[in-house]
Amino acid sequence: FIIFISYRNSVLVIIPYLTMENLMQISARNQLEGIIREINEGPINSEITIEVAPEIMVTAQITTSSLRRLQLTVGKKAYAIIKADSVMVGID
Repeated sequence: FIIFISYRNSVLVIIPYLTMENLMQISARNQLEGIIREINEGPINSEITIEVAPEIMVTAQITTSSLRRLQLTVGKKAYAIIKADSVMVGID
């Protein structure tokens, strides 16, 4: 029930809501609980948008087969879990 997406030394993990408390604990500190607000399904990859705070969205790209296997649907609770070994800061 875990999807790992790697992008430039960062890993985003989407885990259905119930697995966090019932099946596993993880060491990643950046665990963002939210609600799936949008799914754009493609033939190979799909985009999942999770609202983690009012009007604050996190979008992840996962395989469509993982989307189907996890039975992700709009309105379902999920976590965006971000594991990174570095964080950059920018200013305007």
